[in-house]
Amino acid sequence: MKILQMIGNILVYTLIYIMLQVVSIVAYMIPVLIKYYQVKTPEQLMNMMYSNVYTVVMVASIITLAIYYLMFRKKDMNLFQRCQIKKVSVINVILIIISAVVLSFITSSFLDLTQNIFKDYSSISEEMVKGLQSIPGIISAVLIAPIMEETLFRGLIFNELRKNINLTASIIIQAVIFGVFHGNLAQGIYAAVLGIVLAVIYLWTKSIVANIIMHVSFNIVGTLVVPQIYGNTEWLVYIYLIGGAFVLVGLLFLLYISTHNKLSTDTFSPN
Repeated sequence: MKILQMIGNILVYTLIYIMLQVVSIVAYMIPVLIKYYQVKTPEQLMNMMYSNVYTVVMVASIITLAIYYLMFRKKDMNLFQRCQIKKVSVINVILIIISAVVLSFITSSFLDLTQNIFKDYSSISEEMVKGLQSIPGIISAVLIAPIMEETLFRGLIFNELRKNINLTASIIIQAVIFGVFHGNLAQGIYAAVLGIVLAVIYLWTKSIVANIIMHVSFNIVGTLVVPQIYGNTEWLVYIYLIGGAFVLVGLLFLLYISTHNKLSTDTFSPN
């Protein structure tokens, strides 16, 4: 019964997110098709939709967060308490941001080395870039999406899992779910790895704020910075991949020491 209730809760959290995303996109697409289907080509219509999809997703995410807040408002732990919105030390913020940069280089190297395996990723990446051509699109991708995803996958799903089953299994399951939600194998693999790192950071810092900082940094660096650097230093691919993995492990080790020994009393506040 306990496991069934856990599964039911996870399904409710995820279905709310999925349904609002679908409804929002359909609600946006129908008026566009009605207004422009006679004057624009199918390709032009698709470009219009992709250019605004992040804005639509941002609205859906904000509504989803509001619903989650209302769901937990009268329970023993409200949404903020459940997700653990707490301060993060300055040294931990620095370690987390550097870890996000390193993981972005590892991800770019992985995608470069597997481009002949995941041949559809290049077209997916192009469509993602189209959505980043506007300010709302950038805000959605690098800020709203990380807040939404950390609330759902770590704050709700991971906490639901670790409350009911083995911790290691909880970390793996939430990472797999996180990967699957990205909709394609290439993104799914690196998102699952990111999900494991984020779950570990959440456990050590006991704060969803740390996760959001990591996720926001990863998205900003991965979309706006690393592609520019990597494009000119592609010959360093194996150094980025293998060396980056060692550096990431070292940074996480330092984060573990910091969170368990309270090396710094300076704090970063989300307020």
